[in-house]
Amino acid sequence: VLAEAVPKTYALINPIKGATITARPIAFVVRFWPLRMTSGLLIRLTNVIVKGKGLAQGPFIGEQEFLGIVEAAAQDSVIEHEERELIESVIEFGDTMVREVMRPRHDVVFLDDDMTVTAALDKAVAEGFSRLPVFRKDDDEVDDVVGIVYVKDLVIAERSGKGMDILRDLVREVEVVPETKLVAELMRGMQAKKFHMVIVADEYGSVTGLATLEDCLEELVGEIVDEHDDEDDSLRVLPNGDLLVDGSMPIGRL
Repeated sequence: VLAEAVPKTYALINPIKGATITARPIAFVVRFWPLRMTSGLLIRLTNVIVKGKGLAQGPFIGEQEFLGIVEAAAQDSVIEHEERELIESVIEFGDTMVREVMRPRHDVVFLDDDMTVTAALDKAVAEGFSRLPVFRKDDDEVDDVVGIVYVKDLVIAERSGKGMDILRDLVREVEVVPETKLVAELMRGMQAKKFHMVIVADEYGSVTGLATLEDCLEELVGEIVDEHDDEDDSLRVLPNGDLLVDGSMPIGRL
């Protein structure tokens, strides 16, 4: 980091000053023939061990160099601040895991599979969700998730006079994914199989949370607020200037 990323980023942001600082040392190194001879031998030796033929042609830049260019472009008003944030989000998106975007288990609203359709609909309306996970009632924990139920199915069932039927008859299958799965892979799966919600489990099979397509998209474009979302009070500024923060807030967001 200190030997490569920091100097390159500094030079990208301050090209003239960076060139002025490094010009004399580089000129000395280029003229110092013992070093030139040694580097030439090392390059030839490397080419013998690792064949360079067939590899893609450069030039290439690293992730930190690219982000440095983006930062410099934003400072010079070549791109907007929002565009810089979006580019940085896209770069970081490839390494983001599901556990970083999921809704934690203690914040998830579950339905019992032996609830009546009417009771389930009342709870779904009160919570303001269009889909809710369902777990088996005879299990002490909520690790035995049997699927999800759509509010539209509940509405249709109740209007058809089936309000006292058991909920488990309306349950649909749900995908279960590991919390270490990359969000980019999850979104490709959602697109291919046409589903919008997954249950997240740890390496022991225990439910750790729930993730939706909206959660994945918010990692790219920021918070998406709709008419059913409550006002976000996870971070508040107190009168003395201190911050009152929800303990589940990711450090990056803070």
